Amino acid sequence: MASLLSSNPMLGEELVEDITRKAAGVFLWVRLVVRSLWQGLMNGDSLKDLQKRLQEIPAEVEEFYHTMLDKMSPMYRRDAARLFSILAHATEKWLLPVSLLQLSFAMDETLETAVKKSTKSIQLEEKSK
Repeated sequence: MASLLSSNPMLGEELVEDITRKAAGVFLWVRLVVRSLWQGLMNGDSLKDLQKRLQEIPAEVEEFYHTMLDKMSPMYRRDAARLFSILAHATEKWLLPVSLLQLSFAMDETLETAVKKSTKSIQLEEKSK
């Protein structure tokens, strides 16, 4: 990114201004957009490509999620739908957050595989990763 910005600082500044303006103060949107732009950088996109990518991203977070889901490989859609269903049910019915461990067990194909899953204590260093 540094080399792209040094080759065309005006375009780089314009990209940052466009992100800021389009975000309208929504940090989550910025996080998702930066991840998308980072992927573009890893693909070798130019600053103009990054600007085009930014223009194609919806300004509303919900629309952005719909766009991401539409682009998701059909292979992963079933698991994503299952996770969303679990999270929606847990927050609506129990008003509780769902832990990663609970989601891990819930994503097992059968109750038998979840019960047989080996568990171990998590060390403090692992919790912070």
